[in-house]
Amino acid sequence: MTNEAIETTALPLTRDQGSPLPVFSGEMMTKALEAYRQLQRALDDGMPDQIMELEGKLFRKKGYWRAVRKAFSLTVDVVEERREIAGTFDDGRPNFGFVITCRASDPFGHSAVGDGACFAVEKARRFKCPHPERSGSARTLHFPHESCPDFDPSFQWRALPGQATEHNVRGHAHTRAFNRAVSNLVGFGEVSAEEVERDEHGASSAEAKSAPEVKSAPAARAADGSVLVMAGDEKTGTSEKGKAWTRYQVSFDDGTFGSTFDHALASEARKAKAEGRRVLPDLKQEGKFVNLCGWLARAAAEEQPSLPDTEPVGQPEKILTIRPGMTPSGGPYWQIQSNRRIYVTNLEAVFQAAERLRSEGRLALIEFEILRSERGAGYNKVTEIGEAPVAATA
Repeated sequence: MTNEAIETTALPLTRDQGSPLPVFSGEMMTKALEAYRQLQRALDDGMPDQIMELEGKLFRKKGYWRAVRKAFSLTVDVVEERREIAGTFDDGRPNFGFVITCRASDPFGHSAVGDGACFAVEKARRFKCPHPERSGSARTLHFPHESCPDFDPSFQWRALPGQATEHNVRGHAHTRAFNRAVSNLVGFGEVSAEEVERDEHGASSAEAKSAPEVKSAPAARAADGSVLVMAGDEKTGTSEKGKAWTRYQVSFDDGTFGSTFDHALASEARKAKAEGRRVLPDLKQEGKFVNLCGWLARAAAEEQPSLPDTEPVGQPEKILTIRPGMTPSGGPYWQIQSNRRIYVTNLEAVFQAAERLRSEGRLALIEFEILRSERGAGYNKVTEIGEAPVAATA
């Protein structure tokens, strides 16, 4: 058997051959892939409404996969359908769903199966942080919403969603199975948009509700603003240019968390967690994401001078970061980190003045008083803030 014969003829394998050989050569598979991508580009241009972008990646919706079925003259049949119950909602009604298996076949006798599932809980409205980023802002203070101190892990289980009709849930499961069968046969396993939506909702056919997850209340920060590292997760992927990436998400015991692509920062977080060491994370919100940008310096306990109950204007200070938060009663407050100490304020005028000084790189003169929280921890509450003279140095 010559290489030329392999490249031009689809030869079936036989039991007499000593080693397995591919039916199609690498060159033939390359041509097939390029032909599929040409079709994909044509459909994307003609059906832009069937494209969904998520984290820089494109996913195609059901209209695209039906066009692909037509282009390849495929037949798609349902080979199995069953209705299942996976737990109950708080109102006592079942979390019903459908599990569907489809088979896609081409005119040459090739076929592939794909399954899809959808359950009523996926139609439920998801928890959304109720705290606006700023007064009147449509963006929320905490994102992802699971980072909100008021996050309710069983929010979507309160009642059977109104959109969770038998027709709607069953149709969604059919769409997923149809898309997967077509993609398995001719789409080189490409993931469809409807499958990504399933992952985004965080519910699958294997999930069932038992007792609600108990989420402990966020711990209060220490007097110096430090926190403990509670967990660190990582997610890997590949950019459209083929470059591999790893994103690390680090959560802290006060309910905050941040993401970073810096392996060294993630390693330091893991080390601090293992040692039970408190840290001062430098967190910055950019759009809907909170980035872990580094670690702020934290003075040793023996180096922290004892302070009186009140302290007059001190030396000029450089404002490093400002972190927003919410009081237990729902009011806003801001934590101001300078190169000398950490302050808090619930006055928007103080926040705006501090933000202006920080953004313009100017030094601040800060008056404050030392108060005690209900837990007995001391904190520095700003009473007045102003700009230091130009000649002053921090």
